[in-house]
Amino acid sequence: MVAGESGLGKTTLINTLFNDKVKENDDKLRYSALDHNKQSEKTTRIEVHEMECEESGFTVKFSIVDTPGFGDYTNNTHSWVPIVNYIDDQHKLYMLQEEQPDRSQAVDTRVHACLYFIRPSGRGLLPLDIKAMQELSTRVNLIPIIGKADSLTLKDRERFKTKIRNSIQQAGIEIYCPNDVDAKAHPDIDEMPYAVIASERLVNVKGGRQVRGRQYRWGVAEVENEQHCDFIRLRRVLMEKYMLDLVDSTAEKHHQRFRKACMLRRIKHCQEELAKSSEDGDKNAAAPTLPALVPEPSLEGGLDTLVQISRYGREYLEKGRIDSDPIYRERHALLNEKYAVMVAFHDDRFEAWRTELRTKQAELNNDIERMNLKAEQIKAEIESLEGHRGYKPSLEREPEREPARGLQKARYIMRR
Repeated sequence: MVAGESGLGKTTLINTLFNDKVKENDDKLRYSALDHNKQSEKTTRIEVHEMECEESGFTVKFSIVDTPGFGDYTNNTHSWVPIVNYIDDQHKLYMLQEEQPDRSQAVDTRVHACLYFIRPSGRGLLPLDIKAMQELSTRVNLIPIIGKADSLTLKDRERFKTKIRNSIQQAGIEIYCPNDVDAKAHPDIDEMPYAVIASERLVNVKGGRQVRGRQYRWGVAEVENEQHCDFIRLRRVLMEKYMLDLVDSTAEKHHQRFRKACMLRRIKHCQEELAKSSEDGDKNAAAPTLPALVPEPSLEGGLDTLVQISRYGREYLEKGRIDSDPIYRERHALLNEKYAVMVAFHDDRFEAWRTELRTKQAELNNDIERMNLKAEQIKAEIESLEGHRGYKPSLEREPEREPARGLQKARYIMRR
């Protein structure tokens, strides 16, 4: 796998390393992105290229994983997440293949080495570089690379290398080191980070020789010259001395670390599910039990334990990956925050409406009370006027007469 910002020579280095045009240079694609009619996805993409390398009658199959788009956007906070997810997915697929009864057709797609390219700025590692390398170093054999080293003088290159080593040590980044050797006994390992020059062209040098390099006015920067760059050291590590060790360390170190974390999560989830089923009582009386599965996951339950754990396979692991994805969690938190703001806004509106309605209701109730009091007063006045006239109710209806002025006035007031 190659990772790093665009323009650091990742594609050229891969083509130079395999002495073949494994991948087309993406300069045209990068310039075409300036077209306003085209919209590119603002995320890191994963591109896998398969190839075979044959030497001395021995054929080796390689998978080259490119990561275009890494660090190319305004917000690169989580640009490392697709890379990490891809590496974890390959570990997960291999782990699930190991759990199958028939493993004769198992294919190893795990990433055995990651070349992380650092911009030769002279200022050291960027925050994005530190975060990405921290995440990658726990999952894959990390090999830091200083791209386009011919842009630095030899003295500046050594100072920059020292600065990078100090930053890596302070950040707790674990770079590749062989399993059974001391790095000090191997100068190729001790030279990390590798400052490399890459070129797909042949140039003429003194003596009529043709070498891979870059032609400048002051001379030629040779790719395969250890005095000019560390390309030869990098090739020895990847293709010669440590090829098998990269595969072994991936299996024994990084894959086992991933597998252990997954098994612990599956065991914990299985314990929780069995605890829920036991609490349900009669509803799940026939629920399976997990023998010898204790809070300290020792895997002493044998085959029955593995049977229960295997119930939580691909779908459960995929759901767990999504739930733990930093991009998903950030978006989930952002949506929750927006939802909380909207709920609070509408709650305030409803509370304001409720307060307004209560105020209006109180005013209407007061008006009703005042009207009732006024009606009682008018009724009392009517009774008083009728009493002064000597009004006596009769069973028979008297002929209608013109009402008195006082009674007429009272009725007029009531109508008002």
